[in-house]
Amino acid sequence: MERKEWFIPYFNDQYRFDKPVLSYWWMRVHDSILGKTELASRLHSVLAAILSALVLFEIGKALFSWRTGFWAGVGWLSCFQVLIHGRLCVADMPMLLGVTLAFWGMLRLLEAPVEPVRWGGWFWVFSGGLAFGFLAKGPIALAVPLLAFLLARFGFYRAPIPWRRLQPVSLTMVVLLMVGLWGIPALIKTNGKFWDEGMGEHVVHRGMEAFNGRVRIPVLYYLFFANLSLLPWSAFWPAAWPKPGQAWKWGRKEALLLGWLVGPVLIFSLYATQLPHYILPGFPAFFLLLFRNGPEALSRPGRWFWILVGSVAVPAVAVALAASRIEIAPDAVAVRTIVVLGALLFVCMAGWAVLIRFQRWRLALGAVVLGGVLTHSLCGVIRSVHPAPQILEAFDEIGTRPRELRAWGYEEPNLVFYVTHPVQFKRKPAEIGTSVEWALKKDGTALIFLLREWRLQDQIDSVMAGRGFARDPSRDDREAISAALEGKGFAMRKVKGFNVARASWVELVVCVPGLK
Repeated sequence: MERKEWFIPYFNDQYRFDKPVLSYWWMRVHDSILGKTELASRLHSVLAAILSALVLFEIGKALFSWRTGFWAGVGWLSCFQVLIHGRLCVADMPMLLGVTLAFWGMLRLLEAPVEPVRWGGWFWVFSGGLAFGFLAKGPIALAVPLLAFLLARFGFYRAPIPWRRLQPVSLTMVVLLMVGLWGIPALIKTNGKFWDEGMGEHVVHRGMEAFNGRVRIPVLYYLFFANLSLLPWSAFWPAAWPKPGQAWKWGRKEALLLGWLVGPVLIFSLYATQLPHYILPGFPAFFLLLFRNGPEALSRPGRWFWILVGSVAVPAVAVALAASRIEIAPDAVAVRTIVVLGALLFVCMAGWAVLIRFQRWRLALGAVVLGGVLTHSLCGVIRSVHPAPQILEAFDEIGTRPRELRAWGYEEPNLVFYVTHPVQFKRKPAEIGTSVEWALKKDGTALIFLLREWRLQDQIDSVMAGRGFARDPSRDDREAISAALEGKGFAMRKVKGFNVARASWVELVVCVPGLK
């Protein structure tokens, strides 16, 4: 945005090829109106989540009834994963909006009582949604509708579907044209690197090799995390899912929705890299199926309801009660608060599900308000111990904001947003000394060093091995850093906080030369 570049995303003074450009365009609009603030950077996700709910309302109203659409939108906005991703500075929600728009157009074309007009409005909603989703996050926005159609035709419906209404040849040409208006200039300007890295590295390579060494667990991984992500509504799965052996007896619209729900799970179960939010594109279909017979159907959920509610509530209560014994690191009291608030949020969602089960809607509304308060409090505590804002406060205490910054050992991209200029990230031991010399030779510089880090995963491993919480950090570079800084005249401030991306407690030192 600072480069006034419309085709190639840049981040930290480097090409950013992992996502297409649409989210950056959207953020640019908010940035021009609200300034360079966190709200401006996150607002595209908030608006995309709300717009997706409105589209869900229209789909539900067209396929079933206005009550289906209304409750599908409510369910979508209130499920756990959307509460998280609906406020993050990521491309997932714009992609979800594109996928939902595409299904709106496709379903209206296929379910129209009479042959729709060629090149009519719903054709443009369908093609526009596909292009919008692709420009937000790439080929997944095209793969989900295609696989949903194939699953419906050959798996769940087993009868002819009027596919010619979709005008597949014209559709392909229009989507290619829409995407090509951005994609061709982007490829030309980068000599094809956008394709090589964007598709080759971030799509194909992650599909072949697990990201960050993650363990791949086909299907079961997403079944587990879908139940967490869809809370509290996942307690009512049986109301959305066909009875065993009955899926093929469903109508065409139900079969298409079922294909929409199942498609992302199948796609990413074959993918080496697995993350809980990857199957988000199928969640809108879950809520349309869940509420197709109205919210009254949720009063008869069966045995599964109590199994899921108990498996969420009991561990959450146990974790909340045991939080006082959790010690990820010395002085990391805020982590206990985060654990307690997170556990209480899960308890609240389990209670919300019980109130819905017994149709106590007023009390359920109270649970929604309580959940909102807990979510707001949880996010507030997490932000208060986030290292990046504290680093800015440290600079203000010292009395300067550097023009150039180098960070050793602490490689979180969000630091670039907070300092509003590129950051040089270093990690090799030899670069401790060279970083100190670099700062001393240039005006307007500053350094950040990672002194110690306590990783949550290491603490869990220690507890599981029966050794209790480990007092020693996962890494400790204080000696080498102190030796490099000794006698150099740096003004220094220590920063301690919770690095959410790595689930670790970190101790940093902020150093500014010549201001001791």
